[in-house]
Amino acid sequence: MNSPREEAEIITSVLFEEYGSIGVIPQRLPPFEDGKRAILWLKESGLPFGEVEWYAFFIKHFTRYLLDKKYPGRFEHFQPRPKRYLIKGDYVWDIRTKSQPARSSWTILTDTSALDEFLQEYEGLGLIILNMIFEKDQDNQFVRWHEKLKGGKSEYTRLREQEGRRQRIRKRSFMIINANAFYIKRENLRKGIEESWVDPSFQRTMRQQDGGVRNPKYLVDISRMTTDDRGYLFTLNFNYDPDDFAEDFPI
Repeated sequence: MNSPREEAEIITSVLFEEYGSIGVIPQRLPPFEDGKRAILWLKESGLPFGEVEWYAFFIKHFTRYLLDKKYPGRFEHFQPRPKRYLIKGDYVWDIRTKSQPARSSWTILTDTSALDEFLQEYEGLGLIILNMIFEKDQDNQFVRWHEKLKGGKSEYTRLREQEGRRQRIRKRSFMIINANAFYIKRENLRKGIEESWVDPSFQRTMRQQDGGVRNPKYLVDISRMTTDDRGYLFTLNFNYDPDDFAEDFPI
């Protein structure tokens, strides 16, 4: 049986083979993922393809696809609730994305009740945070293509337009710049709450799009978690130098 670190290395290595380059693979351009290709892959695979945050859904499913190709039968898809797509090997892993440069090092983890329940059954939760830089859909061509593929505008989009609210600029491609790996146990969360690098009450006062109350979520300050006693495993560099790629990936 692997340790959490060893299994995290296996998962991040298949992603690095697909998306890593700088300083490791000579004369290879920084690999990025085009949103249209990613969304069509999701659609053709019978997976959710209509989400605004398509990149987060894609990377979760595509990672499992890469693992299945290289390590058949070793990992499985684990979905404890709707839209909660995890990977299960010797441990359970959640792959999250974070846009860089970020205004804050605080990162949303998941619903507090769901994680508390999960940690009653499992020793810990593996967390891999992929830091990314994005190309933005400045001319709205990508969003129009995506809406057409979905069969037209969603009810939420129509309501937003009726209310005159601005459309958020979508992301149309991404590059992974590095990956942070953690293995979080109950004692890590308790320690984080005590030391104020875990907030268990994020979005408690927020509302859903339909007006319903949002479930509170754990918020973690990644910048303060890079020690073993806080669940930190390692950081893997993929293409970390946003300044070099500023022209291709305007923020």
